[in-house]
Amino acid sequence: MRYIKAQTFRLVLSFLVAGGSSAAQTAAQPVAPARIYEHMFRHVNFSKGLADAAAAKGDHSVHFTAYYAKLASLTQQQADQLGDIALSIAIQLKQKDAQAAAIIRAWKPSADSTPGHNPMLPPAFATLQQERKNIIVAGQNQLMQALGADVFARLDQALVSKTTVKSTAVTQPTGK
Repeated sequence: MRYIKAQTFRLVLSFLVAGGSSAAQTAAQPVAPARIYEHMFRHVNFSKGLADAAAAKGDHSVHFTAYYAKLASLTQQQADQLGDIALSIAIQLKQKDAQAAAIIRAWKPSADSTPGHNPMLPPAFATLQQERKNIIVAGQNQLMQALGADVFARLDQALVSKTTVKSTAVTQPTGK
């Protein structure tokens, strides 16, 4: 039950962060939406945790942390910068998530539980939503400055290509 609550909370936060992206983006701005960068920042930290755990057991392989370095052809220095920025952003997001959890816990008991009624979230939640998005955008900007425009564009395009849903045409069999 606790797992379901945690997943629901993450889903709500992910949904709120998702938002729309502007159609009028310039070349200097990332193409990938903020939610993709949030996922990347969290994934980089999770992978680093796996690598640290493996290193503690004597396995010093780097395959856990090399995914994004390979994906965007990053140098070791660039991959390290990505890891440092990802850690900083993940810590800030975790703090915002804790604030959001407190708001949800305070709001939930007072929410109307009438079936079919969708109570409004408190205004403070919308403010946190924007603050979370600002943290992610700041992380994108930090990456752009640290990696340089060309490398950042390569990373951004790699993220877009890896997260784009590819559809396959399904054709109906023709009768003979």
